[in-house]
Amino acid sequence: MSAAVHLYLFLQHSELAMLLAGFGFIGAVVLFFLGVSRRLLYAVGIPYVAAQFVLWWMNDMPHLQSYGLLDKASQVLLVVVLAYLLIVE
Repeated sequence: MSAAVHLYLFLQHSELAMLLAGFGFIGAVVLFFLGVSRRLLYAVGIPYVAAQFVLWWMNDMPHLQSYGLLDKASQVLLVVVLAYLLIVE
């Protein structure tokens, strides 16, 4: 979901950060299916997603009225799931 939201926002606003964030999520999915260590993906994914949340907050929460809030809620959930998977695996 986050990849789609970020790529949509890039198409609407031409913000390079949105394009890079979208490709980052797509890259993680590709790495997952290529068989890269899941623990590594979980461990890298947590700070990657958390950093996006912090950057969004520091930039005065852009796109809050469109998809920004929904995206950030899903990212918080993603961090929780990744942390859980990192712990149990």
